[in-house]
Amino acid sequence: MDCFPKSIQFRHPWRNYQQRVLDELASHLNDRKLHVIAPPGSGKTVLGIEAMLRIGRPTLILSPTITIRNQWIERLMTDFLQTNNRPDWISHSIHNPKFVTVSTYQGLHAVMSGMKKDPAPIESDHNPPISGSNKTKTFLTAIEKLGISTIIVDEAHHLKNEWWKSLMSFVEHIPQPHIVALTATPPYDVSYAEWQRYQELCGEVDAEISVPELMISGDLSPHQDFIYFSTPSEAETQTIREFQNAVMQIQEEIELSPELSDLVLAHPWIQFPFKNIEAILDKPDYYSSMLIYLKHTGHLINQENIDIYQFEISDIPKLDLEWLEIFLTHIFYNDHEHYQPVDAVLSKWQKLLKQAGAIYRRKVTLQDSEIIQKALNSSVSKLDSIVSIFREEYKVLRQRLRLVILTDFIRKSDMPTFEFPDIGMKRLGVVPIFEQLRREFIDDIQICALSGSLVIIPETVFSEFEITAIEFGIARNDFRTFPLAHDPGFLRIESFSGKQQHIVRIITHLFATGQLNIIVGTKSLLGEGWDAPAINTLILATTVGSFVLSNQMRGRAIRILKNDPEKVANIWHLVCAEKELSNGGSDFMILKRRFKAFVGISNNDPEIANGIQRMGELNLNENTVAKINQQMLAIATQRHQIRKKWTAALATGNMKANMVEEINAPKQSVRSGVGIRYLRKKAMLAGITA
Repeated sequence: MDCFPKSIQFRHPWRNYQQRVLDELASHLNDRKLHVIAPPGSGKTVLGIEAMLRIGRPTLILSPTITIRNQWIERLMTDFLQTNNRPDWISHSIHNPKFVTVSTYQGLHAVMSGMKKDPAPIESDHNPPISGSNKTKTFLTAIEKLGISTIIVDEAHHLKNEWWKSLMSFVEHIPQPHIVALTATPPYDVSYAEWQRYQELCGEVDAEISVPELMISGDLSPHQDFIYFSTPSEAETQTIREFQNAVMQIQEEIELSPELSDLVLAHPWIQFPFKNIEAILDKPDYYSSMLIYLKHTGHLINQENIDIYQFEISDIPKLDLEWLEIFLTHIFYNDHEHYQPVDAVLSKWQKLLKQAGAIYRRKVTLQDSEIIQKALNSSVSKLDSIVSIFREEYKVLRQRLRLVILTDFIRKSDMPTFEFPDIGMKRLGVVPIFEQLRREFIDDIQICALSGSLVIIPETVFSEFEITAIEFGIARNDFRTFPLAHDPGFLRIESFSGKQQHIVRIITHLFATGQLNIIVGTKSLLGEGWDAPAINTLILATTVGSFVLSNQMRGRAIRILKNDPEKVANIWHLVCAEKELSNGGSDFMILKRRFKAFVGISNNDPEIANGIQRMGELNLNENTVAKINQQMLAIATQRHQIRKKWTAALATGNMKANMVEEINAPKQSVRSGVGIRYLRKKAMLAGITA
């Protein structure tokens, strides 16, 4: 086979925004690269397939997960070939490439690195994987023989460093390849080097399909994001207090140590700043922290020390925890040799900070340690938030409720037992959330748990589960059931090897038809590539802050539902806020980052915007948390008003969105005036002004 069958064509009319991209396809491919940004629900998969057909060459399609891999094959078969039988020129095995091979990045990495074991075991067409370095040679020989020259990369920003190396190594083996890059969200929140790497493969963005375009054409449902705040439990608060007390104790000792201040005064950078200007401008934050420390401890700062930055002594800020973090990180790890005379006391402080959890990966963190982050991110208080949201959504939707809750961990060990059926839940996870909702005892609401290794459904739904399994061609002996020890009204379902995706299909079908109302699952299984347009309420009980995954998870809920044209989706974000921290704590900071990744309707004005400002005033303190939650719930129950706001904003074309966060450029030369000004600003950070 040397070309695609001439009978292949898309069976549906192209949407306007899809046609726009296709009309410009030839010009976009002048550099042999097509880079398209298209949000969930825009049909980027079929766009990629059409681009592949128009290029007309043997193709390798790479996706981040097996679920998405299977969707590519399904779309090609149903929307283009109009068949349920996969032709022999399409392969889903990287070990057995064909004219069109659809695989995962993990699978490519396995063959390119010569792994003896394929990390994607489901990738098999009954061909045993080849082991060792011969595996790579055999693969590349097969690719060369097939003449594969089109490479489609779906969501390439998912790549780990090792996977990226394997992909780039593979691309280098392909003479004059066509690269088709499709993504819902470019990785704007990465380092400059990563961004350069991403653009090197994918090229500049050629076309972008926006959320408003999809809303206008009726291809996305009206939707709104909401935030539900909680505060730490007593135990979590105690953990935070212990950390803060330890930091305060060490802070006092550091500020009162004459030996330390003498060593700072004797530092070559302080004694001879202009002789050490290159070193200072290479670490301006450290030099600034020394000046701030000396001023705070009452020592005289020479004019020569501040002339480098051209500011006044009065401009030097107070020694807050942020500056102290910078100072201690450098004297502990980067400049330890100079402070050898006080090594014993430094070791003591270092040990105390480590015990308090205030040092993480050779970096001092005095404001918001890993311990506090874990306490807030997985706070048990979020379980009550989920129940409160569920109750309000149920009041409005009743049996029409289709709620999905995504979380990070399963927490199998938290499952109650026959002896202790009412054991208290102490952290966030699939099992604790499932249990908290199960104990609500609402007869007409059916809840299930769905993750890679744990599936639980109501016993009353099992007959429908069996019927659906038969309809999908799944044999009864492909799975087995066990009643929960503490509640036989629920069944745990175990599937045999390679059958997990079948279970997901069955559960999704039961959810769509109303046999199930609530799915509690993990973001790793359901966060992307999972197609469940019946969702009308989504709760993100996760710690994900990246642009990419945040947008992917929201994409599960905002898809249109053909048999419900009035669908409006509510998306809930959970935050455990530490009211005594000026920034609200790490959980709130993650949420702010998450909100930069997507656009939505403003709560105040008929405009489309990104960022957390569109939620309205969020001044957090002990007296406002409950009030903010009530305001969010009140807006969420008025779904018809959310639809009206979208209609008004789209009619006026009022959009205020800035999706691109700063991507840090590499340091400029200190020998140029621009470079010195840049470094001066960097050194001053939030406190010193030029």
